[in-house]
Amino acid sequence: MLSIRSSVFFGCANAVLTTSFPILIRRVVFSMFLILAACNSIPQRGQTSSVQPTSPPQGKLDLPSDDLPSVSIGPTAPDAEAIPAIESELQLDSGQFVFFETASAALTAEAREKIRGYARKLKIDRQHNLILEGRTDDLGSKEMCIAIATKRIEAVKNELVGQGVKLNQIQKHARGCETFNERLCSTESCRLLRRSVELKLVEKS
Repeated sequence: MLSIRSSVFFGCANAVLTTSFPILIRRVVFSMFLILAACNSIPQRGQTSSVQPTSPPQGKLDLPSDDLPSVSIGPTAPDAEAIPAIESELQLDSGQFVFFETASAALTAEAREKIRGYARKLKIDRQHNLILEGRTDDLGSKEMCIAIATKRIEAVKNELVGQGVKLNQIQKHARGCETFNERLCSTESCRLLRRSVELKLVEKS
């Protein structure tokens, strides 16, 4: 609409300029047409602009790292009661143990060879005794554990005596499963210790 009005104004101005009006009058008239054309090019009140406002960008809002809350996740403190009672025993040389199958008191060939080595030491040095401590898996009751541990000790003792060791050099102690925590004993080395007889050389008092 504005371009049509401008064309009309400039057409009229051109017509005036081409007539025989004096030069001064023609200049005045032309100036008036220019002013009117400029006024008509200004948008009237109530008219909307063709320029549309841009909407803010959508998506993730990136915040500086300093504005984000920090969460610190640290390791939980270990339970003091969860320390195995047999921690020191697990570090002992396996040469001090004779191992058994679950709920069994039968000696293996390896166990017999180890017992014969202790027998040779005891026969040479009569000033030492051998303490036998028997252990078992948790077999359901204290009585059952003690019974299996006792059978394992007897098997080791009989092998020692058969190799010439004196009875007064042998001391026996059936510990059963009293020193083990079922929840903590999950490694193979721990399970082996639960099925063993420990051999301890001590000097005679």
